[in-house]
Amino acid sequence: MVADRNDHELSEHFPAPTFLVLAGGGGARLGGVRKADLRLKGKPLLEHVCSALPSNAGLISSGPLASAATDVPDGWISIADQSPILRGPLAGMDAAMRWLAAHQPSTRAIICCSCDAPFLPPDFTSVMIQQLAASPAAYADYKGTSYPTHAAWRVEVLKHALAQAVPGQGPRHLLAEVNAFSVSHWDHLPRNPFRNINTLADLLAAQRDCG
Repeated sequence: MVADRNDHELSEHFPAPTFLVLAGGGGARLGGVRKADLRLKGKPLLEHVCSALPSNAGLISSGPLASAATDVPDGWISIADQSPILRGPLAGMDAAMRWLAAHQPSTRAIICCSCDAPFLPPDFTSVMIQQLAASPAAYADYKGTSYPTHAAWRVEVLKHALAQAVPGQGPRHLLAEVNAFSVSHWDHLPRNPFRNINTLADLLAAQRDCG
């Protein structure tokens, strides 16, 4: 289900959303190899995700040290966590809010996704941004499994939600707090486009999927 608004109306309400790729994970289940650096078909996962988004620029949350992520695509900006209390994806989202406040304060929408999901559907951005016409935030769902790191947010809503967040919370909690909409637009696809890579077995399966 998606809000019924045409592209012209949406472009007026949410022009030029910022893209944020969450890439700070240390890959504990992969022997400490950063997920962003894992290679699929000869390219880092980070590059796969960035190329699936309809932009040649955006933000990459790289964890406590912005320089930790390698192979950052041209045009993309690596940002470091700054929050003294938030960890994981929320720390990356907080870093993005701080960067936007300093450099692009007029941005009204942000599209988030994780670096370990290299099969994003081509219409991911258009479907998610459309939902913001009627909801403060939206997150991807595939056949009943939710993916809270794959989400669209109104910037002011996310900023407020992060300000209220406490240690130990994650994106799922924030989305519930704002009554975000679950987007199951992709249930008709035969394979889960949001499947992520957490283990070596996942990586090998992804290699097979690529042919």
